[in-house]
Amino acid sequence: WRALMRRDRTCQFPGCTRTQHLQAHHIEHWAKGGETNPDNLLLLCKTHHCAVHEGGFRVEGRVPQGLIFRESQE
Repeated sequence: WRALMRRDRTCQFPGCTRTQHLQAHHIEHWAKGGETNPDNLLLLCKTHHCAVHEGGFRVEGRVPQGLIFRESQE
């Protein structure tokens, strides 16, 4: 958690600057083999975490190399 906070500092959703009540999100879902380590995690506020899981967005890439948020076509 501390490593994620030190690296990300804010919600990683584009344009969001929230710094409190952040949640760790697996880029590659753990149920699909994604590991629980900083390379596969990013911090999102609750609103944007819900947007990724239930609101039609997906995350591609890695932190800090670069993340892309796309609207899901599913």
